[in-house]
Amino acid sequence: RPLFTFSLMLDAQIGDISPAMYHFTNILIRIFSSCLFFLLLTKLSYKSNAALFASLIFVIHPALTQSVAWIPGRIDALLGVFILASFIFYINFLQSNRKRDYLLHILFFGCSLFVKETAVVMPAVCVLYVLLILKTKIISFQNGLLVAGWLAALGSWYMIRASVLERADEKLSGLSMALLHNLTALIQQAGKMLLPFNMSTMPTIEDTSYLFGIGTIIILIIAFYNSEAKQIPRIIFGLCWFMFFLLPTYVATSVFQHDTRLYVPMIGFSILVMETDVMRNINLSNKKTLQMCMLILIIMFITTFSFSRKYTDRFTFWEDAAINSPHSGLTQKVLGINYSLKGEFDKAEAQYVKAIQLDSYSETAYNNLGLIYMNRNELEKAENEFKKEIEINPQFDLAYYNLGLAYSRQGKIQEAWESWQKTLVVNPQNADALNSIALLYFQQEKYKEAADIWLSIIRLHPDYLNAYENLVTYYHKQNDLPKAVYYVEQLRSKGVPIPPQILKELNMN
Repeated sequence: RPLFTFSLMLDAQIGDISPAMYHFTNILIRIFSSCLFFLLLTKLSYKSNAALFASLIFVIHPALTQSVAWIPGRIDALLGVFILASFIFYINFLQSNRKRDYLLHILFFGCSLFVKETAVVMPAVCVLYVLLILKTKIISFQNGLLVAGWLAALGSWYMIRASVLERADEKLSGLSMALLHNLTALIQQAGKMLLPFNMSTMPTIEDTSYLFGIGTIIILIIAFYNSEAKQIPRIIFGLCWFMFFLLPTYVATSVFQHDTRLYVPMIGFSILVMETDVMRNINLSNKKTLQMCMLILIIMFITTFSFSRKYTDRFTFWEDAAINSPHSGLTQKVLGINYSLKGEFDKAEAQYVKAIQLDSYSETAYNNLGLIYMNRNELEKAENEFKKEIEINPQFDLAYYNLGLAYSRQGKIQEAWESWQKTLVVNPQNADALNSIALLYFQQEKYKEAADIWLSIIRLHPDYLNAYENLVTYYHKQNDLPKAVYYVEQLRSKGVPIPPQILKELNMN
């Protein structure tokens, strides 16, 4: 997804780590895509009043909050920009047969592929447009050019992607099972488009209500039944756009159905809704109609603004995720991590226990629980948790290291040594394990071995302060004052305060 990453790189160059620039760019993308959406609706021959109202809803729709408030949510908004631009130039090319429109259509289609891989369905949507809306023959020189352009863009994208990404481990059968498992989310996500009142920062199928989706389907059926001007081919086209851009996201095995994925499918859903008489006949010059439209927009604005506050900071984000997705072990675990960072260890413990109850294979949950027990000096309980972590997550080096600490504090020096050695088997550059082994050497008066390890740590991790401090102690003990002074100066340069006693012994100010 290089174009998405490149957009973040540009923000980093301008705004560094401040989130303001990232959010500002997200807002610009949202506004630009909404303008393109309005242009598309007019290209599809919808009245300007109806297109304007639909576009304003698109701007402030609660289900699209993530695309602005959540920085990673930009990806689908950026995808929307390129998909909309590509489809607009596609329509232009079919109408004018101009080379410029053709090239821009293919260019923006190619760009959309390098934003997010779900863009692969774009040619299928274009073919449906010809079949359902234009109702012209498929086999023609113009369509042949389009197919050649699509294949060129897809081929280039596939070869570049294959050259830089390892082949996925998941088998096709696994992807199919994930698709089948997630398929019911179509009903839930359709509900969020018309009745966006069950929003969550990390929504799951298990914890999202079907009620709003069923209500949406019933409302649409009634609306279409009572609409005289409806065009069935356009309804099918809008429904296919909605499903085609949504279904590829279901092959991911992740339990989360991020609402940011609704960005491009909402374009199709909007086309679907535009075929109701209610939308087709909107006249904003009528006072009562204008007031009703304003009321709807105000309600959506308030809902969106209220939901956006869930993205204020990481704790608020994960608290909402844990509350609204109570069957997700991940949301419970990450909320526990945030409680730990705030020093609220009792609450963190409860969250880790809950995460493990929901998912006994929740990686890092046992380790984090063990750290809480170790801080309370409940060393045997900590030891058991670290062993459980290693059992389910044998490549997690920190679990071995923490188990060594638990052994060490119980006086089990040999077991601690062995655990730290296993840490280095998993991760030879683990500075904490190297430092702990060096300290054991130092306690055994193997000073040279200890010093060699500390020097190697500094080469690997120049900012690992414990290594500098221990080298000061070592060289001071060896009466090698110049080297001791050198490492004191290194610590000073890194802003570390030096105890006055050490400075006095080294004749330093």
